[in-house]
Amino acid sequence: MERHTDRFQSSPVIIMGMHRSGTALVTNILDQLGLFTGKKKDENHEALFFQRLNEWALIQSGGAWDNPETFRYILESGELTGLIVSFFRESCETARAASYWGNSHLLSGGNFKKTDRPWGWKDPRNTFTLPVWREIFPKAKIIHVYRHGVDVAASLTARVNKSLSSAPIQLRWDDFLKKKLYRRTSAALSARCYTLEGSFSLWETYMKEAEKHVKAMKNRVLEISYESFLSEPEKHMERLVDFCDIHAADTLIKDAIKSIMPHRAFAYRNDPALKEFSRSVEKKLAIYGYGDLLR
Repeated sequence: MERHTDRFQSSPVIIMGMHRSGTALVTNILDQLGLFTGKKKDENHEALFFQRLNEWALIQSGGAWDNPETFRYILESGELTGLIVSFFRESCETARAASYWGNSHLLSGGNFKKTDRPWGWKDPRNTFTLPVWREIFPKAKIIHVYRHGVDVAASLTARVNKSLSSAPIQLRWDDFLKKKLYRRTSAALSARCYTLEGSFSLWETYMKEAEKHVKAMKNRVLEISYESFLSEPEKHMERLVDFCDIHAADTLIKDAIKSIMPHRAFAYRNDPALKEFSRSVEKKLAIYGYGDLLR
């Protein structure tokens, strides 16, 4: 595959991690401190420009946010990876990028090749498409946010069930699925995440993939535990600001910390059913440092 490392010398901050793991919290705070994360974003603080590209790439392999494993078939083919890289690069060089930068920034001459501000984007799908983005932005820095798998699974399953329960009573299941499940840019619906077991298996998939990137990129990756971030925000703020090359005033940092809610850490402990489920997957949790929390 042909590399074009001379075309994009910019150094974005790419934020990855499993859905419902705290990536939105970290991204929102970084945005407040001076990291530009996109002009148009969704309710989860994901830049629509990059989100749509990532989702498109997963679809090419027959995958989606809740079935991302199939993307490996593209990465195993140099030719297919090259096609994805070319499409991503072309998108970054055209007016499509206006949804990320905004029209005024592009009109003033700013773009992915030339910008004087620290920038980046958050999307859990980055966990799988990162090899493609690294071809385009070889100097990129990566932030990986991770959270206890049972809390993630419980949050995802609750969201899916809530979305299903909000369907009009007169609609039958088949009608509802036809109308809703094809909207693959939404993380609100997923057959896989309808159960705790399915959601937890997806957490495992994302964690395993992220671990590969962390080992490969070493000092270009900053890992943040959601629980540690909530309990020691000052320490992690210092790490984040330094890693992202942000020059934020102390008052801004203090204001950002106010939005942090420590009680959200290890929420599963307040639910007997979730505690029991945690015991049943303790060995799997242990692989990622969460195995001994019930003892």
